[in-house]
Amino acid sequence: PDPHDAASMAYFRSLQDLREELGVEEEMRFVFESGPDPDRGYIIDASVVGDLFRVSDLMFMPSHREGFAMPVLEA
Repeated sequence: PDPHDAASMAYFRSLQDLREELGVEEEMRFVFESGPDPDRGYIIDASVVGDLFRVSDLMFMPSHREGFAMPVLEA
């Protein structure tokens, strides 16, 4: 999410709530939460995305809020 965009952060919080509702907090991580300051979030550089796809077991793409699913092709 973009920490400067209120709508983006609201969507991110709804995904966090869904993760909790489903009880998968231990199995599912958001990169944004992994930074040194939990209040600011962690924004990754585009060059790191490919590495993250390679080490991931699953890639979740909520298509109802996204345009063309380029991340699916990149994965």
